[in-house]
Amino acid sequence: MDTLEYAIVPMVFRSLKIADELAASAMVRGIESPYKKESYYVSRIAVLDCVLIVVSVGAAVCCCLL
Repeated sequence: MDTLEYAIVPMVFRSLKIADELAASAMVRGIESPYKKESYYVSRIAVLDCVLIVVSVGAAVCCCLL
């Protein structure tokens, strides 16, 4: 039981620390800002993206069938 405690307790405290750091980062980046959120980059799916998705899915299906 002690071995399990030695493994679980540090993981829990590390998870709490990471969660606190992520919350602080979100606050600094303005997660609670009342203004509209915008992005620096416009990301839209293009025709090439659709072609690559179809080719990748087709290749995966072919590999699974062989």
